[in-house]
Amino acid sequence: MKEKFDVVVIGAGAAGMTAAIFAARGASKVCVIEHRSEPGKKILQTGNGRCNLTHETVKAEDYGFTDKYKTDFLKSALESFGVEETLAFFDSLGVPVRNKGGYIYPYSCTALSVRNALWDEMKRLGVEIMADTGVKSVSDGDTLKLSLVTLKKQDAAERITEHDIFTKKLILATGLCAAPKTGSDGSGIELAKKLGLNVKTPLPSLVKLKCRDDSCKPASGVRHITRVEIMAGGKVVGEDTGEVQFTDDGISGIPVFNVSGNVSEALHEGRLVSAHLDLLPDITKEQCEDFIEKKYDLMQERKIYGFFGGLIPVKLLTAVARSLGISAEKRTGDIGMTRVGQLLTKCKKWELEIKETYGFDHAQVCRGGVDLSRLDPETMQVKETPGLFIAGELADIDGPCGGYNLQWAWTSGAIAGRG
Repeated sequence: MKEKFDVVVIGAGAAGMTAAIFAARGASKVCVIEHRSEPGKKILQTGNGRCNLTHETVKAEDYGFTDKYKTDFLKSALESFGVEETLAFFDSLGVPVRNKGGYIYPYSCTALSVRNALWDEMKRLGVEIMADTGVKSVSDGDTLKLSLVTLKKQDAAERITEHDIFTKKLILATGLCAAPKTGSDGSGIELAKKLGLNVKTPLPSLVKLKCRDDSCKPASGVRHITRVEIMAGGKVVGEDTGEVQFTDDGISGIPVFNVSGNVSEALHEGRLVSAHLDLLPDITKEQCEDFIEKKYDLMQERKIYGFFGGLIPVKLLTAVARSLGISAEKRTGDIGMTRVGQLLTKCKKWELEIKETYGFDHAQVCRGGVDLSRLDPETMQVKETPGLFIAGELADIDGPCGGYNLQWAWTSGAIAGRG
């Protein structure tokens, strides 16, 4: 007997489960295929396990696209299903929320409560969930045939079975390559290509950056409010301010994550990339000069790290001083006012050459994916292929930290499911 569904969703992440729920609420017979043992593994990692669902205000412009088409596409999607609709959706699932400085979390501040609410709603609606199942192929036509491979565990043994299912509509919500241990292993990319879709090369985003040398090593473990400016080919391609974390071989933290997609693109294009760090973003150059003039005569007996102690952590100052060939253990008077001024100037613009990102294993999302020009923002359907829809990270949308990527998952999943 042929197993037939109205809608099949491939991928049981945030977007996939949302799509399945909205499709099932429309009285469709729905099946979700997930090649992991359980749905929503990646959700459990979001927001350090607290799940930053969205932000109180999410606009297309917040995503920082330089491509106007992408901005307009996202604007249209958010007008259809934005923050207000997202909060109503989770209220319908029995998930109350709390606002922490504009960031929206489940009231429990646990990602597990979000994953379980989505899972429970799918089961309540009668969605069939096929776990430990991969898709070998999809045959095109008025009715799509999916050839599946399922790994079944019985007692201590494992048995692989193959079978086919049929569907009128197919939603691809497989993700790309970020955090492959959670299920986004890139398998959906080949499936999308086989279905005739153009997939822009996935690149790591929201990820730590690795320096070309060990400049940061003396500052390892330090967290400091810093303005990060990314230069590539002589142009500023990204900037953000916030708490940067310094590691043995590079930089991390939210402002670094927010510019990392631009770094990935520039490196992929073969451009030289550097990060210019302003370690004193709230202090002007004139204020720095005034600080030296007032303190130098009074603090000549102090060691360099003591002179700057009220401004910059000792370990971080040691790293910056080393880049100028200065020992932070030296007396200020022995260094001289000119060199002290050079050190302070360096703190305002410390240049680090970026070698690479930490890669997909450490990335939270990817830049790239299915070309948006192929999709209808009102339905997430592929324009040339009726019945085929894209949702979530597989589409070429990525945003900054703070709930923007999950908002895209809820938005695209709901629109595709309703479509």
